[in-house]
Amino acid sequence: MNKTFKTVQVVSISFAHFLHDLYAAFLAPVLPVIIQKLNISYTSASLLSVAQNLPTILNPFLGLAADKPGMRIFVVIAPVLTATAMSLIGLSPNYTILLLLMLVTGISSALFHLPSPVMIHEFSGTKIGLGMSFYAAAGELARTAGPFVIVAAISLWGFEGTWRLIPFSVVLSLYLFFLFNTKNILKGKIQPTINTTGVLEELNNHKTFFLTMLGFLFFNAAIRASLSTFLPTYLHEQGKSLVFGGSAIAVYQLAGAGGSLVVGALSDYIGRKRMLFAIGILSPVFMQLFLFFSDSMLGFVFLTATGFVILSSGSILLVLTQELNSKRKAFVNGIYMTINFVSTALMLPIIGFISDFSGLKSVYNYSVYAGVIAVFFIIFIPTNKLDKK
Repeated sequence: MNKTFKTVQVVSISFAHFLHDLYAAFLAPVLPVIIQKLNISYTSASLLSVAQNLPTILNPFLGLAADKPGMRIFVVIAPVLTATAMSLIGLSPNYTILLLLMLVTGISSALFHLPSPVMIHEFSGTKIGLGMSFYAAAGELARTAGPFVIVAAISLWGFEGTWRLIPFSVVLSLYLFFLFNTKNILKGKIQPTINTTGVLEELNNHKTFFLTMLGFLFFNAAIRASLSTFLPTYLHEQGKSLVFGGSAIAVYQLAGAGGSLVVGALSDYIGRKRMLFAIGILSPVFMQLFLFFSDSMLGFVFLTATGFVILSSGSILLVLTQELNSKRKAFVNGIYMTINFVSTALMLPIIGFISDFSGLKSVYNYSVYAGVIAVFFIIFIPTNKLDKK
């Protein structure tokens, strides 16, 4: 294994992640507009987010192909596909077309997120936590900037004029393509052929890890998904403007970017499992404080704290997945992404259903209890070398 941390390559791949997730973050800030325009329920609105992530189910199978160097080209193609689909949501005449656009985004996202963490792992040398923290932070920064970009676009051109954002993604993706070719980022040393031998053995070897992760992510999603998907809608219900809601979700995501960067790097020194325990314990505490002080500036402070801890768990889980004793890094990454989707997909309709009958406030109150339950699953995550020190 190459022990050198290749900064240019890691930063370049992280920027591609930023570009992709910038456009993918357009849905939550405009949900209040979509709900009003198409007259849909919270449950239907939650299914848009499910559709956006539905293709993730195919990740284990795509992961077998993602170990081919040729799959790396999607790291520069996928941002354009995602940008096109997400920039057209303002022109959607009905709910069905909107669902189809979300599915296109999901397929593009799956093709991007499978090879990219493997590439980060390859170029990070012995500092895998640092490399993954760059990668995860770029995604959180994108989800911070995304709400500002889409709200600004609506202010300039109206909801139907957001298609004008497409050319920006094309120009930046072309730049990335030439940069990646110059630095040989699209070339790799991983498996050149698709080989399904040993797949069941891989699943059996790591079943405890994956089942534990499913439990943790499912209950953790009660806080994470309810805020990431419905925070602007909740604030809109409280009489706040679209700009205010977009700013709130941006602050939440920005805090997550900081958390991913700090927590991922710290885990290289104090251990992955210890960091995950701290995240699991603090998340419901900060969420409860956010709800208690939601009508004051302290509410924003605790919303920031919630984002910092709960969104940073992604960088830790990515590292833990990549550190599994496996020769199929993209395959196990695909399993992780599928589990992440399934846990969120199961939770989102529950959130939407409860919101339709009891309101989003009730959902947020219940999410605190779910967050507490999530902590118990961390106990069963296998301990690695860092946590044994």
